[in-house]
Formats: sequence, C-alpha cells, structure tokens
Amino acid sequence: MSEQLDTLTGREIDALVAEKVMGWRVIGDAPNAMTWVDEADKSFPGGKIYTWFATSYPSFRPSTDIAAAWMVLLKLEELDSHAIVRVSNGDSDSCDVSILPDGGSELGLAHVSLDGGLELAPLAICKAALRAKEVTA
Repeated sequence: MSEQLDTLTGREIDALVAEKVMGWRVIGDAPNAMTWVDEADKSFPGGKIYTWFATSYPSFRPSTDIAAAWMVLLKLEELDSHAIVRVSNGDSDSCDVSILPDGGSELGLAHVSLDGGLELAPLAICKAALRAKEVTA
C-alpha cells in the first residue's frame, strides 16, 4: 500500500484523508474543487463545510497545510490513537510520524519517514493516518 500512497497527488491524498480519516462526506467534486461536509459538527445546520480551494468556507489541504494536518492528529485522538511526530534537521533532514493505537482503537500501527524535514510534516502525517486506517488507493 505504501507504494500506492507514494503515487498519489496532494489533492488525492487530501480527499482520502477527508473521507476515510476525518469521516466527511463529499458534496462536490468539480475539477480542482473538492467540497466535503462534516455532518458531526453540529455548530452549523447540516454540518460544517470544507473545501479544497480557497472560498469563504475553510480550506482543507492537510498534505501541505500544517493547521489542517493538526486537525487530522486531533481526529486520531478521537479514534483512540496518538501520534509521535519527530522532525530532524541537520545532516539528514527528515520527518518521522508514528501512529500508535490505544486499547480500543480501530486503527493499526503505522509509521512514515520522509526526507525533507519540517515542510513535509503535513504530508507525513496524512500518509501515516491513511496507513493506520489501512486505506488503499
């Protein structure tokens, strides 16, 4: 599966994370314009809307945006798992993310290591979350 994830574009990874990890439903899939609804968010009638592109709705691009990737980490906590994110700078810039399921978690153990340091942390978080959910492309 890791080979399949490695061939996906950022947009494809973002869509898989929104649907498979976050549990959001697709409500629009125009070219370059994914739109999802988080029906569990009761602060908005019908749920909170997120888009892949910039609009008046919050954007969701967790493979490149650390704030969105942080939302993924918070979701993993809701699913009884926790993540360890380690970034090394220096001779070998790398980002390592491990997903560790707690007692009652439905998630599996997952680890991702990417060369490139801090700027790849969001992508590493997404790939690890998808592996933990055992999502295949």
